[in-house]
Amino acid sequence: MALTMLNISLNKEPIYLKSGQLYIVIDSLYVDAVRKHLPELDDSKIFVEILSKVFIYNDIPFCKFQADCYEFDIRRIKKIYYDEISKNDTTAFENDSPILMFINEAIFISVTKSFDYFKFLCNEEDEGIDLKYWAKFVEPFDPEDIGAIVSPGINEGADFEGSGTHIIV
Repeated sequence: MALTMLNISLNKEPIYLKSGQLYIVIDSLYVDAVRKHLPELDDSKIFVEILSKVFIYNDIPFCKFQADCYEFDIRRIKKIYYDEISKNDTTAFENDSPILMFINEAIFISVTKSFDYFKFLCNEEDEGIDLKYWAKFVEPFDPEDIGAIVSPGINEGADFEGSGTHIIV
């Protein structure tokens, strides 16, 4: 099973996006939190309601990112301090887990309905990502509509080392 077919980065590989499309960049753990609140959210204003009803103590649990190339390099994700974010910056976000998802905005709700963070993370054979779960999860969607980036870890040559406040440059 080729990782490029699954559109997941486990060791700083690029993920593939549809250039010109708008993506929601969000912690995979946060996708699970949104899924649990979906019945009480209005689909027509989903992103406003996520901020006001799901993440009331987090100003930037996700960002909207206009894909400007097909191949997205993890090194474009830079760690910053929260107070460095400008009010007009739309590419800043916070995360708690070491796994980010890039979800095409057009399918955000359907993706969120079917995603389960704990099934993705827990694997019977060993600890870590369950690639079989991920493969089954992404199968109904176009490969470039959903991507995941797993932090390579601390001191591994990428600013995205796990939790924190980040910006896409």
